[in-house]
This record gives sequence, structure tokens and C-alpha cells, in this order.
Amino acid sequence: MKTGILTFHRAINAGAVLQAFAMQETLKRLGYDASIVDYAPSYIDKAYNPIRSLDVRHPRGAMYELSSSLLRFARLKKYRKFWKEYFNLSAIECLAKCEYAILGSDQIWNSSISGGNLDPIFFNQDKRFNAINSIAYAASTMSVKKLTSNDLSALASWLPKISAIGVREKSLGDFLNERFGKKITEVIDPTLLAPKDIYNTFLGKKVIDEDYLLFYEVWHNDEVEQTARRIAKNKGLKFIGLSGSDIRMPRRDILQVFSPDEFVNLVANASHIVTSSFHGTAFSLIFEKQFNVVCEEPHQAVRMQELLAKIGCSDKFSYRLEPVADRIIDYVEINEILDKERIHSLKFLSDNLK
Repeated sequence: MKTGILTFHRAINAGAVLQAFAMQETLKRLGYDASIVDYAPSYIDKAYNPIRSLDVRHPRGAMYELSSSLLRFARLKKYRKFWKEYFNLSAIECLAKCEYAILGSDQIWNSSISGGNLDPIFFNQDKRFNAINSIAYAASTMSVKKLTSNDLSALASWLPKISAIGVREKSLGDFLNERFGKKITEVIDPTLLAPKDIYNTFLGKKVIDEDYLLFYEVWHNDEVEQTARRIAKNKGLKFIGLSGSDIRMPRRDILQVFSPDEFVNLVANASHIVTSSFHGTAFSLIFEKQFNVVCEEPHQAVRMQELLAKIGCSDKFSYRLEPVADRIIDYVEINEILDKERIHSLKFLSDNLK
């Protein structure tokens, strides 16, 4: 059965790319003819465009922007290599030949990403490119509190057209069920759904060959970084940072250019993880790492808080500069919970891909 995955696979973001890869590999192992539909909306291209405006009237700012552009080009080069090696891409015109479109995962229903309005293609409602049927899998938004009136109108119109709806966050599922009376299934992120061995190809030679704490962030915050550095110092570990954003005052020990496979390698070989990212949290769980989740603002935290509550690790969450839990995580019970979630989520897919 031909299935096309619609997601933010061209975001220059390790989690976004790896969840797309994981969805592709999961569907292939289930026996489906799966590809990632190469939809590249302008709002994604704009967000990650290496070239931005240079104001020569302000030389210091112009020099910073020029150096940041060079970093972005270097990131893009690494991501293009990953896409070429690991994605089975299909042209968007091929979507009409797909029996099913898989909508998600990731924040495809977050209008602050998609230019201020929800994108109809992520509801299989773009009249130019429609699959025969559609399933939402682990679709997400930033927070139900951030949904606009336009979002709610679009959801009311488009949700009934989707054959089955699986969302990543319980809060979103409860909201959609209560507001629109739709049957909603809570499922786990594709990175946690996929067999762990799909990441083995990324685990060759260590990127860093010493004991280290890995700090991973998508957007930079100095106070979250300070918390991570304090934990590294207390544990006697070398501090290594990964940042997906442009840091105005770069640090030698924070890497700003890395590929999705290097991200996996660095997580897998770290002695401890501190992250403000959902997928930083997910990959900490996949590789059974000791970790702390430290966030800047409440609206950024919902996705991590719900995942941690599900596995009994709510104490591992804190806000910037707050005290952090130093409890040793026992993965026996966590793996039992995640195994049940995988079985449940795989059943959702197999029951609805018919």
C-alpha cells in the first residue's frame, strides 16, 4: 500500500528530521510502500533561509549576521546530506497516487510555524494534492491555549475529513474531543515508536571520545545554559552543548553546526543529558540516559511535561535556574510503559491503514 508522509521534514532541526525518518522506517517495517512527500512550504524555507537582511549602517550587527549566515549554510549542507542518504522522497504530485497520507508527526497544527494560519495540506485538504485517505499520527501544536479563532475554525472544518486522528499530547486530544466531538487517540512520537535499531547506523565512531554532559537546545537561553553548566560541574563532566539557534556570543564548547546523525551519536554516548527540547527528551529515553529537562517558559514545556508524567519522571522537569532532581532513573519500569505505548500506537496505525 502506497503511503505518503506529510511533515516538517525540511526543517533544519534534528528532532523534526529524525521523527520523519522514524515514521518512514516504521511504515516500511510494517510492510507499507512509504515515502516522505517532499512538500517544502515557503514558511519553512523562510524560517531556515541561511541568508537574511544585512544592515550595513550597523557594521557590528552586519558582521554578526554574516557569520550567522555562514553557520546556517554549514548546517544546511549537513542536513542536505542526511536527506539524500536516509529519506525516501517523493514529489508532492505523487500524493494523489497515495492510498493514505500520514499527517505528522510534529507541530504540523501550530499556526505560529505555518505563517499565521493552519496549512490545509496537513489536513489532506489542499485541492491540488490530495491523497485518497488520510490519518493524523502524533500531530501536535505548541499549546491548546495558543490556538487562535482562525485555528479553531479550520479545525472544525477539516478534522471531520480525516479518517483517524492520533495526537501526541493528551491535552490536545482532550481539547479536540471536547470541542469537536471527534474520537481522538493519543499515540507516541515516531522516534519512540520505531525500533531502536534504526539508529544503529548513526552509532559508529564516537563524535567525542571522553565523558561529557550533553546540553541540547533548539532556542538559546542563557539561564537554561547556566543550569546545564552547573550540573556538569557538579558531576565532574565535560560540558558539550548543541544549539540549533544562532548564539550572539558563541562558546567553544557549544556546537552550532551538526547533522541529525551526529545528534543521535552525541546523545547515545553522553554520560548525562540536559535539554529544553521534546526530542532531546525522547532520545534520552531511547538510549536510557540520565537526564534533566530544563525549560524557559511554560508554553514551551507542555510536550515534555506530558511525556515525563506518562513515564513517572515529572520530577526530572524544572524551569531555568530552579533546583533540579538528581534521582537516578531506573529504566525497567519506563521501558515497560514505553513498550505498552508502542503496542497501542502500532495498533492504531495497523487498524486504520486498511
